[in-house]
Amino acid sequence: MRKYLGIIIVLFTISCGEAANEYYKRGVELSASGNKKEAFINFTKALEIDPNHSLAYMARVQVRSELIKINERNNDLSEFWDFSIFDPDKYKIEESSAINQEHNFFNNLIEGVSKTYRYMVSKVSNLISSTVFNIDPGNNWAAELSYKADQYRETAPESDGSMGQFIGKIIPPGILLGALIALYLYWVYSKRPAEYFYNKAWEQFSESENSEKAISYFSVAIKRDSLYLDAYMDRGKAYRAIGKHQEAVLDFSQSVKLSPGNFDAFYERGVANSELEEYQSAVVDYSKSIALNSSFQKAFCKRGMAKFQLGDFIGVINDCSKAIELKGEAQDAYLFRGKAYFVLGKNEAAILDFSMVIELNSKSGLAYYLRGNAKQKQGKPEEAYDDWSQAGELGEAAAYEAIKSNTI
Repeated sequence: MRKYLGIIIVLFTISCGEAANEYYKRGVELSASGNKKEAFINFTKALEIDPNHSLAYMARVQVRSELIKINERNNDLSEFWDFSIFDPDKYKIEESSAINQEHNFFNNLIEGVSKTYRYMVSKVSNLISSTVFNIDPGNNWAAELSYKADQYRETAPESDGSMGQFIGKIIPPGILLGALIALYLYWVYSKRPAEYFYNKAWEQFSESENSEKAISYFSVAIKRDSLYLDAYMDRGKAYRAIGKHQEAVLDFSQSVKLSPGNFDAFYERGVANSELEEYQSAVVDYSKSIALNSSFQKAFCKRGMAKFQLGDFIGVINDCSKAIELKGEAQDAYLFRGKAYFVLGKNEAAILDFSMVIELNSKSGLAYYLRGNAKQKQGKPEEAYDDWSQAGELGEAAAYEAIKSNTI
């Protein structure tokens, strides 16, 4: 009776394994066809039948990332790690179209490694992840590997038995393979030119609008080529986009050193200095930019705006008039020239400029507010009230204060 019971158990185990594999294969096919939700369901069914099916765990990691949060995805990755490392021969990882190709770098590392060497595995894992990070800062796989290695090390013994026993043990082949993989990765990525990382940075900056990730890639490009002018320029713009204006000034200064005749580098440094309220330095930079390109409309406009902060109102009028003459983006030029006219008591000229701003942008509450101020100075309270009311409707809070202070 016991003999038959044993046979029945074996047959049942085999049938369960085959059923789990069927669900797994079906999940791979569904994932490849783009049906991630159904693929996830099939991988889950495979794991319900065989909770130790490491391939199903890894495949579900891939589809889970597109369906649920990353922290839940890490649960599957953790279970995969444990089942694989306790019985590597039985659950050897295989290449699969459903698994990210980068995970294959770790296949041989897991092979042959036992629980005794958890600490050593975590060390090698960190070696690999840090190597990839140094050459490819945006690599998500390396981030996951580093995170799992730190978790893994929390339960890792420093050694197994006495020091003599530890030294006497044969280092598992996976450890050596892991170190070789790290060296191989470094060699492969180190061959990639600076342009490769610059292009990846530009994709993040211009398409994804991810300035911080772009900065990481620009930095790698600069590390590869310390004379890479475009990388310094665009990293400076990325720094400015996240409010790191001092870092932007440093990058634009390096750009100026690399290309003293680059009018755009002086202009960009001027913009960064303006953001830092270093208006005198900004005026100097804009002036150098204009000296290199006398038709650079934006530099005239920005220099006029900086001069306004320094109280040089005649200079504001001259620069903004030149910017308007050069027929570029003129809204700020009209606005600041109007403000300079108003400060100098030339209310009629100020009203004309504020009216031009409104013509260019009918949603400018500031222009309505300032025109109302100029009309009030002209002794036209009703017209001023109308402009302030319109400014208030457009969100200019100061307009209502003006209405209270100048009740008709």
